[in-house]
Amino acid sequence: MFRKFLIIGLQNLAAGAAYFAVGILGKLHEFAGYEFTRALFLGAGLAVAALMVFGVKVWPGIFLGAFMIALSLGRTPTVGAALGGATSVTYLVAYLLLRRADFNVRLDRVKDVFSLVVLAAGLGMIPAAVIRTSAIVLLGLSPGGDFLNLTLATWVSLAMGVLVVAPALLVARKMRWPSRLRPYRVAEAVLLLAATATVTLVVTHANSDRELLFLVFPPLIWAAWRFQLSVSALCNLMVSSMVVYLVFNDPARPVTDSELITLGAFLVTVSLSSIFLAVAVTERNRAYDRIGNATIELASALRKLDDRGDPEDPLVHRARRWRDGQNGPHD
Repeated sequence: MFRKFLIIGLQNLAAGAAYFAVGILGKLHEFAGYEFTRALFLGAGLAVAALMVFGVKVWPGIFLGAFMIALSLGRTPTVGAALGGATSVTYLVAYLLLRRADFNVRLDRVKDVFSLVVLAAGLGMIPAAVIRTSAIVLLGLSPGGDFLNLTLATWVSLAMGVLVVAPALLVARKMRWPSRLRPYRVAEAVLLLAATATVTLVVTHANSDRELLFLVFPPLIWAAWRFQLSVSALCNLMVSSMVVYLVFNDPARPVTDSELITLGAFLVTVSLSSIFLAVAVTERNRAYDRIGNATIELASALRKLDDRGDPEDPLVHRARRWRDGQNGPHD
């Protein structure tokens, strides 16, 4: 019993420490003009992934991490507890919705991706946005007139965090070192990551007008098609983090409200396209494997029937004819 509680305690400490570290790192993604939210809150994805992997028992650690983030930003303990609780409670909502939808943490079905997008990132983050913004207004930290804008900005921040971080963590959890490491595959993956980073840097930093952001799609499609989620999720995380950081920290050109909406829509499109394509390719490959295995089993059964059966048996005769391609299986 002591060992069980010790393990749970260590899991909570690890979850809280990771949430705190990611939350502090997320200051690089702050909205200009919004004190209480960010363009991309990475902690939301980490919290959802942790709850889906370890269960609700690690929620206290997530709350502790959120509370510590608030304190590190200069909030009072009362305000920190209110903001941390408002944010972390919604992760339980997302967790329960995903459990209700029979979500598989392997994230290898289109159904699972759809559940993550709609239930966790979409519906699941709405309570956090509303409760957190309500707490900020009630505590007098923001005027009531900013309620709708702040709620929308908070929801976008949390939803993007789920879409970008949760798939990467869930996939990283199941990754194993391949038994046969092929050098050309390693070289291709390294080249792909380098190309993704380079293209993202060029189209966001070197191109001040940002009309070439769509050029990040070719490497993301390449990653989804060749490596599925194992590399696609990492590329998606890289692109989203770099775009948000470089765009929101460009002193030469501040982001306008209209560009903010466009950027959010672009990042959502990038995430959804890469994730859905990667999982669709995974399902296709799995279907091909099943067909191949079924073909092998059928051929083995026909060989046994051919070797052991009575040559005059009509069933054996039909099986031979079907095997040799003379007639269809329903002839």
